[in-house]
Amino acid sequence: MARARKRRSQKAILEFIVPDASETSPVAGRQRKALVLSAGGLFGAYQAGAWKELETVFQPDIVVGASIGSLNGWAIAGGATGDQLFDWWQAIGSQQILGSRENMHWRFPRSWRQGVIDCRPLLGQIQRFHAAWRRQRDFAVVATGLPGFRVREFWNGEVTWRHLAASCAVPAFIDLQKIDGKTFGDGGLLDHRPLAPALRPRTGAPPELVVLVDVLPGWPVAPLRTAVRVMQKLGGYRVPSHNETRVVTIIPPALLGGAQDSLYFDADRNRRWFEQGRADAARLKGEL
Repeated sequence: MARARKRRSQKAILEFIVPDASETSPVAGRQRKALVLSAGGLFGAYQAGAWKELETVFQPDIVVGASIGSLNGWAIAGGATGDQLFDWWQAIGSQQILGSRENMHWRFPRSWRQGVIDCRPLLGQIQRFHAAWRRQRDFAVVATGLPGFRVREFWNGEVTWRHLAASCAVPAFIDLQKIDGKTFGDGGLLDHRPLAPALRPRTGAPPELVVLVDVLPGWPVAPLRTAVRVMQKLGGYRVPSHNETRVVTIIPPALLGGAQDSLYFDADRNRRWFEQGRADAARLKGEL
């Protein structure tokens, strides 16, 4: 089994596994479902573990992601399995695309749009990642317009690699992205749980069931909560209500780590978070 996993991981490093690109069609009268993947940096490995459990009992019509959740979501919308997602997570560490504590590439930013991390390897990986998966179901990614703090949704054919990169662009750390002449950054700045697109999809009826995989049961750094509230007020953002929709939330019982853990890649932590996501999702499978 270890050899088989190693072979899969090596293949993920060399090339992504592209699933069947055939489009799926909704079945009349069937309950519509949505999967929402939160922001949360490298804690996103938890989402891959959750999907490993969910994929056997839950196939969403809509997938929505913010920040790291947009990358996991893009792959899931393209047919990725939990194992394929985990292999990708291990591959990006092996290729040193996301630096460890010892080899993170820092730089002095030349403008307010540029981050202190040299993210060129990451942007190249996002381009290849976007090209590798062909969307098979509705997909939305959330990004934040800057400097006005306006949340923007991008759906289906609108989504390019740059939209995924924008949703992952933590201001001051990772380069902000220009799309159609406007600047966008991290999709989780105002709300790390992007429920709004799932509750009010651009096409089709609203889902009757939403599964939210939230990697942040709290804030790794306490002042972040205050900062988010200030940005929400500046952008006129209101957290969406979901009283009419059943939302099942898969969330770790405690913080997966500190702020630095969400920034620096570590293969052992990734595996631990992956297994934690599997365990937490397994406990809730009966509710789906």
